[in-house]
Amino acid sequence: MLYNVPLPGVTGVTGMFRNVGAVKNNGFEATVAVDILKGGDWNWNVSANIGVNRNKVTELYGDKSEIVIANANSGILGPIDKILKPGEDVDTWYATEWAGVDPETGSPLWYTTNEAGERVTTSNYSDASKHQVIVGKQTPDFYGGFSTDLSWKNIDLSAVFGYSVGGQIFNYDRTVYDSDGGYTSYNQQKLLSGWSRWEKPGDIATHPKAEYGNLSQSNKPSSRYLEDADYLRLRNLTIGYTLPCKIPYISNFRLFFSGENLFVISGFSGIDPELPSNTDIATGKKVAGASGVASSPYPMARKFMFGLNVSF
Repeated sequence: MLYNVPLPGVTGVTGMFRNVGAVKNNGFEATVAVDILKGGDWNWNVSANIGVNRNKVTELYGDKSEIVIANANSGILGPIDKILKPGEDVDTWYATEWAGVDPETGSPLWYTTNEAGERVTTSNYSDASKHQVIVGKQTPDFYGGFSTDLSWKNIDLSAVFGYSVGGQIFNYDRTVYDSDGGYTSYNQQKLLSGWSRWEKPGDIATHPKAEYGNLSQSNKPSSRYLEDADYLRLRNLTIGYTLPCKIPYISNFRLFFSGENLFVISGFSGIDPELPSNTDIATGKKVAGASGVASSPYPMARKFMFGLNVSF
């Protein structure tokens, strides 16, 4: 299990990859294809695939009990931590646990651990951040895609979908735009359906009271900004028409329209739930452990194409 181990800057480098432990992976992939209609004017087939992967850390170098990966190894201050711990997923989130909003005061709440070892709530982020816990994992439960090809006489249609179910990603953008007034130079994020802002005592809300220059630290890294990474994306849709008439010296003449990334269905509040893997959000370089942090990634472009296929 390779990990970028930090080194003193006086050595000339800030870190190097080392084998710090062992991890076990297991899973399966399956594909199925069915011809629903075949022959005559109609032809229709459907195919689908699914992938499942489970992993867990089995041991750490030197019999360490855990290794906390600060800032998800992202290279900048602010993002959430990860933890390497025997028995846990290698992409396990480790953070201050969000407890919601105090209905009487509108203050943010987090969980902390008292002297008796009990989990209790506090509005003091500094206290809560000393008692971080495992709050989820990035690894999806399963993922894959499905496609269909349909034709009727000279008209054909094909569609390709991709999906992922389970896992969580950290929406770093929200720590800035959804800061409850903490960052006054940014436009505040619009509350989505199901979100609500505390306004008066007794309100049961998802968001603390908003204040200009908010000093409550409500936007500090915590499980508040972990969001489900589920999505369904239409990767490609193509519609074509083959001219039935014969053209001299041409055996086939087909016109088509194709669209890529036409829509994505997801509850994620950021730009795109399908993040580039293992990318340092500060430098753009590939780094182990930086995956799962969303910070204004350039969204997948939506493309529309017209074309023709000619066979002589």
